[in-house]
Amino acid sequence: MSVYSWIELLAMIAVSPTQDCRSVADPGARLSCYDAREAASAPPASNAAPAAPAGPVARSAPPPASPAVSTEPTGRVAAVTALRYGLFEVRLADGRLFETASNAISPPAVGASVRLRRSVLGTIFMDVPGRPPITVRPRRSHQ
Repeated sequence: MSVYSWIELLAMIAVSPTQDCRSVADPGARLSCYDAREAASAPPASNAAPAAPAGPVARSAPPPASPAVSTEPTGRVAAVTALRYGLFEVRLADGRLFETASNAISPPAVGASVRLRRSVLGTIFMDVPGRPPITVRPRRSHQ
């Protein structure tokens, strides 16, 4: 598009601000028509200074305390029984019974000290010193 056609287009826009921009065939000229229409209809910007940001907001409640993570053992393994498909049943000395949820790892040794912890989503992990945690599910005792 030549400079002269741009000047003619801008003159048309300046003369008739209500022109239908959809009727302009050239895409660049159509875009400038819409831009010019928006610029003409926009309210003038005020020279007022922007509002000062408010000071720090005081919290109405103290932040929640993070739960203390205990590293002390919560039990000792009393018995380990092999189940199907590489899963194991782990009985603690206090009578609690757990089933491993994954067959990718070997069970803890009998007599090992373990720590049970629950994740935010409710998964129970059995931590055995010196190995990765074992995902377990609680089971009811068959006594």
